[in-house]
Amino acid sequence: IVSKADRSAFAKFRLGIAPIALETGRYIGLPVEQRVCTFCNMQAVESESHVLLDCPFYADLRDFLFSSLSRHVNNFTLMSREEQISVILGGKLCTRLCAKTCKLVLDRRATV
Repeated sequence: IVSKADRSAFAKFRLGIAPIALETGRYIGLPVEQRVCTFCNMQAVESESHVLLDCPFYADLRDFLFSSLSRHVNNFTLMSREEQISVILGGKLCTRLCAKTCKLVLDRRATV
């Protein structure tokens, strides 16, 4: 059983409506290449994959998620980025953990 808040956050990431620069920039007509992450210095477009796979701002959340997924998904750390994001947002394996991570990401963003 996943809490309503966790389900909501997970759904936002899966549906592409999480409040990240890639999505929010669309509403103000910002070109995609200018929708960069303001939480790190990587100058990368803040997409779902950047937030969940790369951004140093969420490194501790990602480390916990990855170590947990590695115990349940064969070769998770060796997968391509596309395969990893598919496992995380696919909703078939470790849904509770992935949903909780999405919620923690959004919570952290709200406190900054």
